[in-house]
Formats: sequence, C-alpha cells, structure tokens
Amino acid sequence: MIHGIAPKINLTYAGFDENEQSIVNKFASDWFISFAKSQDFKCERYAFVFAKPSLTLKEKFLIGNEILVIMLNSVVFNDRVLDFVDKILFEYRNRLDTRKFILISRDNNIIAKISDLIKKNPETRIIIPYAYNEIITSNQNIWDRLREQFFGRDLFAFESPLTNETYFFGREEIIKELYLRYTNGQQSGLFGLRKIGKTSVLFALLRHLNINQDYGFYLTCEDPSFQERRWYEALELIIQIVNEKIIEKENINIPYSKETFTPQNASIKFKEYLQKLYETLGKKRILIILDEIDKISYRTASKSHWRNGDDFLSFWQAIRSVSQQYPHLFSMLIAGTNPSLIEVSQINSTDNPIYRWLTPIYLPLFDKEKIKQMVSTIANYMGLSFDEDIYTYLKDDYGGHPFLIRQVCSLIHKNINTQRPQKVVGLFYQSKKDLFARNLKDYDELILQVLRDWYPEEYKYLESLTLNDYANFLKESSNASSHAIEHLLGYNLIEKYAGKFYIKINSVSDFIKEHSVIAKNINNIQDKRSEISSQRNNIEEMLRQMVKLILKSKYGVTAREEFLKVIPSNGNRKDNLRALNIDELFNGDNELYFEDIRQHINQNWEDYKNIFNGKELFDIYMRIINVNRKADAHAGNIDEVGFAAVLLALNWLRIKIEKYLK
Repeated sequence: MIHGIAPKINLTYAGFDENEQSIVNKFASDWFISFAKSQDFKCERYAFVFAKPSLTLKEKFLIGNEILVIMLNSVVFNDRVLDFVDKILFEYRNRLDTRKFILISRDNNIIAKISDLIKKNPETRIIIPYAYNEIITSNQNIWDRLREQFFGRDLFAFESPLTNETYFFGREEIIKELYLRYTNGQQSGLFGLRKIGKTSVLFALLRHLNINQDYGFYLTCEDPSFQERRWYEALELIIQIVNEKIIEKENINIPYSKETFTPQNASIKFKEYLQKLYETLGKKRILIILDEIDKISYRTASKSHWRNGDDFLSFWQAIRSVSQQYPHLFSMLIAGTNPSLIEVSQINSTDNPIYRWLTPIYLPLFDKEKIKQMVSTIANYMGLSFDEDIYTYLKDDYGGHPFLIRQVCSLIHKNINTQRPQKVVGLFYQSKKDLFARNLKDYDELILQVLRDWYPEEYKYLESLTLNDYANFLKESSNASSHAIEHLLGYNLIEKYAGKFYIKINSVSDFIKEHSVIAKNINNIQDKRSEISSQRNNIEEMLRQMVKLILKSKYGVTAREEFLKVIPSNGNRKDNLRALNIDELFNGDNELYFEDIRQHINQNWEDYKNIFNGKELFDIYMRIINVNRKADAHAGNIDEVGFAAVLLALNWLRIKIEKYLK
C-alpha cells in the first residue's frame, strides 16, 4: 500500500484547520489517508481520518484494516470522545479496525490521562495517544508510540467478566438463542463452570438487546444486599433496579407505590409495576436476568433463609404466578453453575414452582477454531503469532476453557522474547508447559471449588474417572435419579467416546489427582467409619492447636476464660474445664467438644475470617462433619454421596488450617 492522501480529499473543504491539516500531512508520510471528515457531536467538534498502513507499518506492527485517527481541538481531554469513537467504529465496523485507534489532542498531558483511563478500565480499546506538538515536530515519536502501545499491553490478562465487545469472542450462537427465547416469551437458564464466561455472555446479550431497542435488566445474586433480603424484599429490589435503569436510559420515572413490600402484597405490587412498565414502553416485554443464581438457591445459598428452601419457594412462586398470568410482561433468564434448582420436583414437601420451567443451556468450551480465532486475534495486537500446533496443545491441555487459555497466553507473553513481532513455536510451549500448569493451579481450584463445595456427588465422579476407578464410576452413575453425569457432560468436563467416559481438560485431571481426598474406593461400611474417624480426629487436633494459638496471641493469660464463654453453665462441664490450664484445655484429653470449637469460631469470626474466608461455608462444613460423626461414633450408616461430602468438608478444613499453621 502506498502512502499519501487520496486525491478526492480536500482537507479545507472537510473543515480541517491549519494544525489538523499539518498533522494529516505528517501522517501521510507513512499512511494512506483514504477518508477525512469533521463532525459535531455532543457540543464538540471532531476532525478524523481513516488511515491505511504502508507495507512497512503492516510488517512492523501487524496492522491489517484501516485505523481511525481522531483529533481533539480542546486543550483539556474529556473522555466523552470515547462515545464518539464508539459511534464511528460502529458505523464503519466493516472498514475500520474496531479494537484500536489513534487519538491526537491539544492536551499536553494526554499520554498520562490515557494511561490512567486504561488502568481504570483494562478492557479499553488500544489507544495510541499523541499531543499535537509531538506529531508536528517529529516522525520518530509516531513510531515509538505505536510500538509502545501495540506491544506494551497484556490483552490476555483479563480476570473480570468482559463488559464490552472489544475482546469478546466465540459466543454469537448462544446470544442469538437466548435472544430468540426472550422474544418468544420463553424462560432461559444459562449454566456452566466458573470463569467460563457466563457473565460476559449476559453483558453481551444486554448489548444485543440495546441495539435492538429492547430492554434487559441485570442483577447479580452474589450481591450481599440481594442475599440478605427476604423473598419479598428481593422482589422489591428487582423493581427498584428496573426503575433506576429506566430512569437512566429513557428518563422515564414510572410511579409505583413506595410502600414496603410485605409477604402479603409483594407479588401483587410486583405485577402492578410490570404492567405499568409494559404500557409505558409501548407494550414491550422486558428481560430480567438473575446471575449467580446458586447464591439464593435451595441447598446452595449462603444465607439460611434461602438455603432451607422457604424463601426460595415463595420467591419463585410469586414470579411463576405472575409469569403464567401475564406472559407478555417479562421473561426470566437465570445463570449459575448448576441447574439442580429446576430438577428437583419437591422442596420441603412442596411442589417446586420452577421444576422443569425452563430448558437449561450449558455454555460450551471452545473448539479449536474458536480458540484460534480468539488467541490469534488478540495475539496479533500484541505482536505475537502462534504455530498451528499450539492451538491443538491449548485445546488438549485446557479443554477449550477460554479463561484458562487466556491466562496461559498471558504467561506466554510474559515469558517469551520481548522483541516484537515474535512467533511462538510449539517447542517453546512444550518447554514451558509445566511452568504454565504451576501458575494456573489456583485457577483450576477456583473452577472446581463450586463442585467440591456444593455438588460433591459430581466432584466424586470426576475423582473416580481421574483415578481410573471406572467400575465405581459406572456403578454410581447408573443411579437413574441422579443428574450428576448430565451436568458434567453439560459442563464439558467429561465426554463419552466409544461407550466410555473421559475427562476433557488435562489440567483439571492433574489438579484432581494432586488433591484427591478419595485415594481408593471404600465400599465397606466399617472402612468408611474408620476413614472418617481418622480424618476427623486429625482435623480436631489441628483445630484445637489453631484456636489455642490465636487465643494466646490475642488474650494472653485470659485466653482460657475467653474460650469458656461458649460452654454452657449448667452441669459440671464448665467447672471441670476451668480447672485446666490453656494447654491442658486443648490437649484433646477432656470434655472439650467439636461443637464447642464451631461455636467459638462463629462467635469470634473476626479472628478467623482470614483463615476460612466464608463464614457460611465454614459453618456448613463443620455441621456436616459433626452430624456424620454418628457414622463412626454410633455405628450409623452413610451412603456414597454422604461419605464424599464428609471427606470434602474435612479436606476443605484441612487445607485452610494447614495454610495458617505453616
């Protein structure tokens, strides 16, 4: 491609001032300027051109499409220019590179301001900033800044959900399906492993709704303000959020009674508001999205009023009732890890209102082509290219899990030669494979944690496959009432080939092998009792040691009395324990019980929160262990799922306590 300015362009006629024309002429020494225009937008004037890279630029910076070059006449940078950039890049999306642009400003602090902007929002497009005087005085500044901005950022290392389309890949089919279900008045459920991109898909769906002038409203049940609410207060929160967004988007305030929602009136007030909203929006159905639905679901919720099923039932009874009577008002989309909340027919002897209310959609892993599309596109902006073999390695080692693959590619970027452009060959990947695996262990644990903590049956099946205990896997999975295998297939953690099941993600298999709590299959009841007893005794000893250390450190000579506050005063037990010194109190040879330790830690959570992180989960696991002590102490029976749950609880506590004691 030659450089220069297209003959049809008259910069004066296009409204460019003298400085702007000088800058365009400077750029034209390395770029071909194919389009020029000045335009008013939100009380500001912007002059911009489309620049095609010369052959030299293409080779040095791997630039393909034309790039937007925009000039700001204001002496103080204002980020509303980004709204104008969004507009232009959308209008010319088939012509321009939508992930980067060049910004030239009269503000001499523009470089620092863009740097701050990127730190606050890592998903920001690649912005190559220049001050006016840099361009006018030197060509070298142009080249240096291009190199710095193109190759200086790690565009793989995003950990939070993607909130815009800049680096979003591979989910177009899912978005279309969810949108179609909404337009047809159907309910939807999106499920999948942690970090697989569910929330990013929801944000993309919201953008799709907005483009089509539809209305979607997003709430996350992970927000403590949602979890703490009772079911009727949660309905009110949904209405509050919807109303705030409508005011923000349409500047319309739909009046609704501010009278507090109560169990008696909540469903009525919920319906009345949605009816008013429907009429106000020109008879348009809305989409209500509840993310992290596991946090308010039966058996998996953090808060007991949701976990015990009572609030879960009332909440969904109200929503289902309004939906059935007025299906034109709204559709629901729930998202979480596991669809068990729609698979159980009864809860507390009451019909589950959302039993089979919707067909779950599992968010799939990427195939090799989608891996290649994502990795090669992002890598290109960082001056990297990959051997074809590496896409196969990424698929085999990380199963097509997009988050894990991004993190591996981030490590490649950090460990390879800094000279760019640079080709990444298969030999380099293989030589660093163990390093990548070690660095991703925490992410593997994060992905599997929800299965270990809340769905032990599914995790147990994964362990059986990993440990090649296929006979036990088949025996357990033959239980017709269990959806566990269906879930694991949906997650894409396992696959069935030639009549046999396999784990699809090598890194997950390696992690489970290293952290397995079921090193062998234990079928005999007496062996199960022995295993639980042995591990529980070990955990009790570790708990006593930990509590004693913390008490001594904080209270010194009064440590014993502080602990004895949890011991009931009736009977002789408290007096007997008071006769012991602090070391004797925690030596395991007295009437200090496992339940005493649980109560002490709960009542003094501030002292222990950094060890166990989640109070609700700690309490659940302690109760599971204490309840199932009957399996060894009183010769009680315990099934396979219960056995796995106890071992998982014991393992969770062991890991947390060991980290502290070390």
